[in-house]
Amino acid sequence: MPRILFAAWHLYLDQSNGASISTRELLLGLSRRGWDVETFCATGNDYSPQLGLEELFRAQRLSLKAPGTALDSERSLIPFKDEGIDSVVFRPKTASRIPTREDGRAFLAALERTVAVLKPDIYATYGGYWAGNQIVEIGRRGGAKVVAFLHNLLYSDKSYFQNVDLTIVPSSYARGVYSERLGIELAVVPPLIDLAKVVPDEADASSAPEPKCVLYVNPEVGKGAYWFAKIVEETGKRRPEIPFLVVKGRTGFGELVKSGVNWGVANNLRTIENTDLAREFYGASKVALVPSLAPESFGRIVAEAQSAGVPVVASNRGALPETVGDAGVVLPIPKRFVDAPGTVPSAEDVAPWVDEIVRLWDDPAYFAVRRAKGLARAREWETDAVLDRAETVLRQLLN
Repeated sequence: MPRILFAAWHLYLDQSNGASISTRELLLGLSRRGWDVETFCATGNDYSPQLGLEELFRAQRLSLKAPGTALDSERSLIPFKDEGIDSVVFRPKTASRIPTREDGRAFLAALERTVAVLKPDIYATYGGYWAGNQIVEIGRRGGAKVVAFLHNLLYSDKSYFQNVDLTIVPSSYARGVYSERLGIELAVVPPLIDLAKVVPDEADASSAPEPKCVLYVNPEVGKGAYWFAKIVEETGKRRPEIPFLVVKGRTGFGELVKSGVNWGVANNLRTIENTDLAREFYGASKVALVPSLAPESFGRIVAEAQSAGVPVVASNRGALPETVGDAGVVLPIPKRFVDAPGTVPSAEDVAPWVDEIVRLWDDPAYFAVRRAKGLARAREWETDAVLDRAETVLRQLLN
C-alpha cells in the first residue's frame, strides 16, 4: 500500500483544534484500511496556555516511549504509536504554537532526514507560520506527491501552493473561497465523524442529566460567545427550567463572563471541560447551538451533533448552511456583529434563537423531524463514505 507521511509543527493529537481532529480521524481511517501511515509533528497546539507534551499524551491515553532520541541538549524526538500509525513528536526547547527560529530550524532538519529515510509516496501537511513553505518544500524535494489539508479559510499566500500537488478542503463553500482567492484547483473531502466517539452509548445515556441540555461548544468571541450568553439570558427569562451546557474551548470560559449579560437569570447553566469522547456531552444534549460569527470552512460541531441525533440551530456563516443542509435551522447573524464580534446582541436580535429552542423543547413531532433529518444528513460523514472519497482522490493523485 502507498505510504503517507503527515508532517506539521502542530501536533495532530490536539483535541482543541478541528483541523487536528479531522486530520487524525482521516489518517486513522486510512491506516485501518491498510495504508502505511506515519506522522512527524512538533508540539504546537491551540490550548491556552500551552499544554505540556505529557498532558496531551495523557489526555489521549497514549504513552510516550521516552526518552527517545536526543537531537541536542534541549531537543529530542519521541516515538509513539497511535493505533496503526507510527509517529514521532519533535520536542522543542520552547513549547509554543508558533515555532521559534531556533526550534524551527532544528525541526526542519529532522523532518528532512525523516523524509529521506521513509521515502513517502504522499506527503501531507497543513499550517502556515514562518516555516510552512519550507515544510512543503521538504516533501517536494523528497520526491513525494504533496497534499495540503486546508481546514480553515486563513490561507492567502499563493506561494504556499507552488509545490503542492493536491489541495483538499472540507466543503464546497471552502473550495469556492479558495478557487476565487488563489485560483487553484481543490478537491472536497469532508471530515470523517467517528461515531464511536460522538454517538452516546447506554452508559452515557443513563448518566445524562434530565432534562437534557442546550449544548454550546468552545465559548470564543468568534464562535458567538456573546450571542450564546444573551440567548441564555433571554431563555432564562422565558423558560428558566431549560438548562444549558457549555463545553470549554481554547480560551476557557472567560468570554462568557466578560459578555456582561445578566447571569442572575441563568440558573441552569453548567460548564464542563472538553473531552476526546464527545459522546459524553452529546448524550447530555437535546439541542446544539452554533452561533458562529466566523466564516466556518465546515462546521464540525454541526456534523457531530447531527450524527449523535441532536438537532442543530446554527448561524448562516461560511459553510454552516451547507453542513446543516435541510436537517437543522439556520438563522442569520447581522453584519454589524460580524464586523464587531465583541458586541453583545439585544433581546430582539436573539429572539429567533430563543423561539427555536422553545419550539424544539415543546413540540415532540417537530423535534423528531429535525432529529431524523439530522441522522440522514450525517450519513455523508460516516467512515466508509469519507474514506471511499479520500482513497479515490489520493489514488487519482498517485496515478
